[in-house]
Amino acid sequence: MKYHQQKGRFGIHFKRMKTYCIFKKYSKNSQLEVTETGFSFWALFFGPFWAISQKLWSFSLIGFLLLLISKFLSIEMISNNFFYFVFFSSNVFWGIFARDLYIQKLLDNKYYAEKMIVADSKKKALLIFLSESN
Repeated sequence: MKYHQQKGRFGIHFKRMKTYCIFKKYSKNSQLEVTETGFSFWALFFGPFWAISQKLWSFSLIGFLLLLISKFLSIEMISNNFFYFVFFSSNVFWGIFARDLYIQKLLDNKYYAEKMIVADSKKKALLIFLSESN
């Protein structure tokens, strides 16, 4: 696959290619879902809120409860260090595993992984998949 060059302010830059997984739901209308794999910076910074945006209700509830309990325990211990440790650890967890949790949700909803594609956007990954499948 050819890497696209994009002239930036300070010279030539290369676009970062991402890995996408194409999921297909075998039903009458056979729905397709394209999702990026790997680390998520949005989930790293927003944690349980990212989970809510992806409709991962149970995981977001667990995340909020964990933060709430750690805040309560840190108040009881008269030290906020415990809360900050749990908060930081939680966000690192979300950054690393958030997309895997979303993929697991798709698998639970009867989607099946069709193909892994390297592209620089979701649209291009879908176009590559559709052009190769015909």
